[in-house]
Amino acid sequence: MTTIDRLSAEFAARQEVLEKSLTIRQASALLGISPQSLRERAARGRSLLALKAGREWRLPAWQFDANCSGGVLPDLGRLSEIFPGGVVALTRWVCRQCEELGGSSPVDVLLAGRSEIVLQLARERRIADQLARGRDIGALSAVLDPRAS
Repeated sequence: MTTIDRLSAEFAARQEVLEKSLTIRQASALLGISPQSLRERAARGRSLLALKAGREWRLPAWQFDANCSGGVLPDLGRLSEIFPGGVVALTRWVCRQCEELGGSSPVDVLLAGRSEIVLQLARERRIADQLARGRDIGALSAVLDPRAS
C-alpha cells in the first residue's frame, strides 16, 4: 500500500466516524448537561471521546447509552489511555465483532458490565503495537498494569 493509499483510507475512516457522531449540542441535550461542560469534557478527552471537525467537536455515538450511569459507557477514560491509537482507531475496534470476545464487540461487552475484559484486550493490543514498533514496553508499565488503573 502506498502512502497516499494509506492516508486516503485513514481519512475515509475518520469521515465515517464523523458521520456517526453527535454534535456538542446533540450530546448535551441527550445527557442533560450544558454544552460548555460537554466541550470541556471533550477537550480533556478522558470521560468522553471526541474529534474535531473544523472548529466543532464531534462525539462518536457508540459511547452513549441511556442505560449507563451518566449516559456514557463505563471506563472510556481508562480505555482511551490504554488503547494504542486515537479516536478513529478506537472507534473501529470497539464497534467490530471480536473473536477474543466470542464474536461480541467490545461495546457489547462494556454494556454487559465487563469492562476489565475489554481493558485487558486493549492492553494486549498496546503491547503488540509497541513490540511491532520496536519500543520498550517497560516504559508502559503504569498503563499496562491493571492494578495501576
